[in-house]
Amino acid sequence: MPTTWNPRSGLCSDITREPLPGTAKTGRLIVAVAYPQGWGKDILDGEALGKDLAGQVKRWLKKYRAQLQFIRRPGRAGQTGAGQDGAVVAFIADAGATPPTLERLELPDGVRGLPEVDLSTPGAVPGATRVDHPLLLVCTHGKRDQCCALKGRPLAAALAERHGGPSGEQVWESSHTKGHRFAPSMILLPYNYSFGSLDVPGATAMMEAVADGRLPVAGNRGRGIFDARGQVAELAVAALLESQGCPVSPGELTVGEEVAQRAQPAQPPARPSADDAGQDAGQDVYAAFSRAVDPELRRRAGELITERIEMKATGRYPELKELYRSGYFQPVRDYERAVKDAAAAHGLGRKKDRKHRKDGKGAPPVLRVYRGGESWAVTLESQPCHPVVSSCGDRPKEGRSWVAVDVRAEVTPAG
Repeated sequence: MPTTWNPRSGLCSDITREPLPGTAKTGRLIVAVAYPQGWGKDILDGEALGKDLAGQVKRWLKKYRAQLQFIRRPGRAGQTGAGQDGAVVAFIADAGATPPTLERLELPDGVRGLPEVDLSTPGAVPGATRVDHPLLLVCTHGKRDQCCALKGRPLAAALAERHGGPSGEQVWESSHTKGHRFAPSMILLPYNYSFGSLDVPGATAMMEAVADGRLPVAGNRGRGIFDARGQVAELAVAALLESQGCPVSPGELTVGEEVAQRAQPAQPPARPSADDAGQDAGQDVYAAFSRAVDPELRRRAGELITERIEMKATGRYPELKELYRSGYFQPVRDYERAVKDAAAAHGLGRKKDRKHRKDGKGAPPVLRVYRGGESWAVTLESQPCHPVVSSCGDRPKEGRSWVAVDVRAEVTPAG
């Protein structure tokens, strides 16, 4: 059943039903710098650093194709301390290296010193020292979305108390990590795995798995060095191996090229191709499609469409706008979605979709995932998901997600 939307009914992360895999923030080189003061809505919009310094940092990030996170220690105490000029610490993660690297760098001049850091040799940044433990960044960027503040802050505090490490530097609050609809949203460095929708016990289990050298699958949104399809493929293989009692280590799997697919021959028609037989077949398909759509939903959608037309014709726009905001016309969207799904299921899609089915194009992508001498072929499919809510207060919408529909081992290990 579709979720009824009310802008005051709850947080976006309580409503969305989008699958987690394939939603990780992408990137290879990530810089996390301690900056406890206000972050603004975007850390580089000029509110936090000022326009001039923000511009310098943007150019520096572009030069090295790096990403920036502001971090601070969990709790209120973490929101006081050095600003732009006081000494701060920065962490530099190269998630794409083999193995991934994490370094710690002291910046005596604070954030102002960032543009002077040479990132041309990640893993050997001048003045930096190697870090041998993972770093967890928990998004608490409340100005970006209230979900992150309400769910991220208590989680970061609980995890810091249990897993902060001897130096207290293994868990940090962080600026926007992408995906506040999955709050609490987290990034694990140096691997650049994103996680979401985990409570304290779930996040604790995730940290314990990482400490044991195991890749956590629950709550995992994917590894940011891969695109959405690669993220889904990697996690599909990791989940399979975990179910077989052979969990993988973080970063152990690699995603390779897409496997070439042969065009599938067109299915023979169910009836003779004569005009009358073709018409009968089309009528049969349309009748089956019609039965697949809920008649009560169709009736209600028709009533609402009529009501909407009348309100527009009589100039009742303020009332119409409020009804839109309250979700009053949601059954119309539900009906449209039901019609599209039923049409696609019965081969009544758009003209270009029918053409792709006819000539064999549009075959589902298959990605190859490797671990040493083993490989798996992962077949993916783009599937609709609903509801998707980008941020608190936004209207739920229909989205699409890559889903692994088949995972097959290609090479069996010797012995």
